[in-house]
Amino acid sequence: MPYYIYVSVSSEDRVNVFTMDPETGALDTHAVVAVGSGPTAMCVDPQQRFLYAALRGSRQAAANHETEITPPGAGNCCRRTNLI
Repeated sequence: MPYYIYVSVSSEDRVNVFTMDPETGALDTHAVVAVGSGPTAMCVDPQQRFLYAALRGSRQAAANHETEITPPGAGNCCRRTNLI
């Protein structure tokens, strides 16, 4: 079973998703997810269902459900939540 690696690419307003083979360490591009507004810090909820990314260009956070971000061909923009 592969591991998933999430990399925020702030300058291009996206999160790149890679799979890593646990035996060889080989990385493969899995998906590119447009999130907008310069994603920076990211975290996963304790149940590992949601990926959250702070958006530098606005007072918002982007959230993506694990089943939306990890399947092959994923690329839908994630939900955004306004921060107070």
